[in-house]
Amino acid sequence: MALLLPAVLAIVLLSCGDSGTTGPPTGDRPTVRVTSPRDLDAIAGVFVVEADIDTSVIRGNEIIRIEVVVDGAPVVVDSIPYPAAWNGELAFSLDTEMLTEGGHALLVRATDLSLNRYNSASISLTVQNQIVFSQHIQPIFRATCAVAGCHDPATRQNELNLWTYESILEGSQHGSVVVPGNAAKSAMMFFIDFTEDPNLRMPPPSQGPALNKAAISRIRKWINDGLKNDNGDEPFANVTDRIFNTNQGADAISVIDRNTGLTVRVVPVGVDENAPEVPHFLITDNHDPAEYFYVTLITSGELWKFSAADYTLLDKLDVGDQPAHVILTEDGSTAFVSNWVTEGGASGTIQVVDASTMSRIKAIDTGGSPHGMRITHDEPYTLFVGNSGTDNVTVVDVATQSFVKTFPLLRNQGESLNPLQIAIDREDRYAYVACHLSHEVQVFDVETHEVVKRIDLRRFPGDVVGPFQLEASPSLDLVVVANQLNSTVSIISTDSLAVVRTIESEDFAQCHGVDISEDGEYAYITNENTDSDVPPHHPTETGGNPGNVAFVNLTTFLVDRVVEVEEDPTGISITPGRGN
Repeated sequence: MALLLPAVLAIVLLSCGDSGTTGPPTGDRPTVRVTSPRDLDAIAGVFVVEADIDTSVIRGNEIIRIEVVVDGAPVVVDSIPYPAAWNGELAFSLDTEMLTEGGHALLVRATDLSLNRYNSASISLTVQNQIVFSQHIQPIFRATCAVAGCHDPATRQNELNLWTYESILEGSQHGSVVVPGNAAKSAMMFFIDFTEDPNLRMPPPSQGPALNKAAISRIRKWINDGLKNDNGDEPFANVTDRIFNTNQGADAISVIDRNTGLTVRVVPVGVDENAPEVPHFLITDNHDPAEYFYVTLITSGELWKFSAADYTLLDKLDVGDQPAHVILTEDGSTAFVSNWVTEGGASGTIQVVDASTMSRIKAIDTGGSPHGMRITHDEPYTLFVGNSGTDNVTVVDVATQSFVKTFPLLRNQGESLNPLQIAIDREDRYAYVACHLSHEVQVFDVETHEVVKRIDLRRFPGDVVGPFQLEASPSLDLVVVANQLNSTVSIISTDSLAVVRTIESEDFAQCHGVDISEDGEYAYITNENTDSDVPPHHPTETGGNPGNVAFVNLTTFLVDRVVEVEEDPTGISITPGRGN
């Protein structure tokens, strides 16, 4: 027997108004008439059963109990005093998820409680929970959205064409409109369901009424079930060239196809619905394709490990206070996590983690507030750690997992540097340190640890730059610096150790993270956009502003593509690649 739970059943009184009658003598029953089709097909999601009660046969001052009975199991819907401002019309919103596939007997029963007499009407119900795109989704779009002047193949407003399965997946000028497995993070759902603003709601009032509950529910289920085509295949299953970025304002990871710019997945992180757990940084392993990725959650003090193949959470580990960055050894066997302790003058540590078992091996005291880290590319492997609170760099021997030394960066009297991230060129010759407060990059010799150059990033006196993350190109003689405070990107020549270009773009807004493709063709920049410097296409699910990932062409130094992501994007890692 299929049971229908009360929690998913709602009653709505329609067409309210006085009936104007007092009813016949005692003994008559309230007559039920089902106005839905007698043979009702309910497909994947919410469906509506409509009925009405013949109020002319009600005496007055009585209580009418309305029930829905499915396969012999009654569910009390409501009890209605009469007379009431109601003409007897009812609409029951039911969900196919609570019913098994196949046929069911459904009846609506109305009982006059004062007489304990009832009347009922029944229908035959056939439930289908499996969605077929061409039968159940495509007709909705073609009837309401993919019409002339809107999102049909000829008009393509905002470059969005909703005519075919393939064209829907192509998205709009702002990126993907649907994200496999996550309707809540799909832009389409904002416009057809989440917003009540008539200027944003789709279809617009000029094109007709809003989609009904059944249509919205069906689209939501199609997205949450993986955006399957008619053959049952999910899209993007074979995408391996990907961008992973943390969205610390939304507790989510965005995964983007580097070749198309489409969002192929939004992966939730954190378990506290009432407080953000702030996924600040992430790293993918160096395999091609990547096997795992690891995420630091600053607020909850955890490191989470995911499968890069199907995005499932594999394990998580308590790694202490304020884990900021994580970096992997070349073989991916060991992870180093920085505890960015910023309060109370406490000394931060580096947690050494066995990445295969997700267990802590040891902690290394840095004597400062460690934030960004980088490992040399070749043996003997050395880990360099930027201590943001003490303006120095800690050196760790990776093989022995032991502290070697701490050496200072250069600073003038009374000057604060706040070194946040480190990059190392592929020859392991120089390391580059982003100093957030002194608006510079300091360069030190990897072997001698001597600072050889202070590179001022300011374009003019008083320029407030605030470099955050930086990355050395694997194939070009340059370093790319993401500047948070003036929303620019600096390009440093590794030959001249000087800024050769500062890139400005209307798409930059509080630049934070950076990674570079293995061929050196593109740099990928995360933009927090918490101040709405880039006008958002739509609010995020949490009500904030979407950030973006900008694709910067390192030949033309222009932004070729911008992909909207979730709120406050920070860390970024691409695959295939040798990571951060």
